Amino acid sequence: MKLYSTKIFRNILLAGMSIYLIASCRSTYPTTTDNFTVNYKTADIKHGKALVMNSCGGCHYNHKVGRLIGQPMNDLPKIAGHVYSANLTNSREYSPVPKYSDAELAYLLHTGIKRDGHFVPYMLRPNISDADLKDIIAYLRSGEGAVAATDTSVGHTHLNFIGKLGMHFAGKPLPYRTNVPQPANQIEEGRYLVDNIGCFHCHSKKLTALNYMHPEETRGYLAGGAKLKKPNGDVIHGPNITMDRETGIGKYTKEDFRQAVLHMKGPHGDKLQPPMEAFHLREKECDAIYAYIKTLPPKYHHVKGHNEMEEEHGH
Repeated sequence: MKLYSTKIFRNILLAGMSIYLIASCRSTYPTTTDNFTVNYKTADIKHGKALVMNSCGGCHYNHKVGRLIGQPMNDLPKIAGHVYSANLTNSREYSPVPKYSDAELAYLLHTGIKRDGHFVPYMLRPNISDADLKDIIAYLRSGEGAVAATDTSVGHTHLNFIGKLGMHFAGKPLPYRTNVPQPANQIEEGRYLVDNIGCFHCHSKKLTALNYMHPEETRGYLAGGAKLKKPNGDVIHGPNITMDRETGIGKYTKEDFRQAVLHMKGPHGDKLQPPMEAFHLREKECDAIYAYIKTLPPKYHHVKGHNEMEEEHGH
C-alpha cells in the first residue's frame, strides 16, 4: 500500500512539474514603451548592411538565393524539434521587419523580447551602440539587395516539449540599455566588434553558455571548443583564437589575421572551413580586433580538428 501511494505521489509531482514548466514556457514579458526612432535621412545604410551581414547573415542569409530569407538552423538537436531563421527582407507577408516599429526592433535586439512579449534566447546584442542599431534598422528597411522583398518562407519553426523546455532554461531577457556610445579607441573597438559581430559565440567553449552582457566572462572566452555544424551536417569545433603560439593564433601576423577574417585564408593559403565566412569589415576594424585579442591572456587549449591540421602544415 505504501509503495502504491509513493507511485501516485510521484506521478502527481511529475504532472505538476510538467504543467508548471509548460506554463513557464508560455510566459510573456513587458514590451517596449521607448520612443526609439531612426532618422532615415542621416543613417548610414552601407554601414548598416555590413553590420547586418556580419551579425545576422550567418543565420539569416540564404546563399542559394542571395537574400536574407532565412535557413534551417541545424545546430538544434533534432530531438527538440525544428528551427528556421526568419525572413528579414521587406516582404510584408513573410517577414516580421515591416510589422515592427523602430523601437520594437531595437528592443528585440537588446533584450530578446519580441513585439508579442515572447522571449527568444538568440539574436541578443545588448551592448550594441545606438548609432549602429539605427544603421542596422535603416538597412533592413531599405529594400536594397539582400533585403529586397522576397515573398517566401524556408520553413516554420516547431519546438516540441523538449525544445520548449530547452528554450525556457536557455536564458532570460536582458536589460534594455539606452544611449550606448560608440567605442572610443582601437582596443575598445576591437572588443566591441568581438562582442557585436559574434566572434566570441563560435570561438568560446559552448554556444549555450554565452554571457551576452559580459562576453569576457563566457566560459573559455575565445579559446575555442564550441560544437558547430557545417552546411553538410558535419561537426566542427570553433578554434582557439587567443594568442597562444601553440594552440591559438599567436603566430599570426596582422596580415595573416586580415587574410583569415576578410578572405577566409589561412597562413599557408588554405581555405578556412565553414561555418566561418568572410566578414564585411574594413581593414582598420579587422586590425582593431587583432589589437584587442593581443591584450588578452593567451590560453593553451587544443581544439579537436584544428591543431592536428596545423601540425600537418608545420605551423
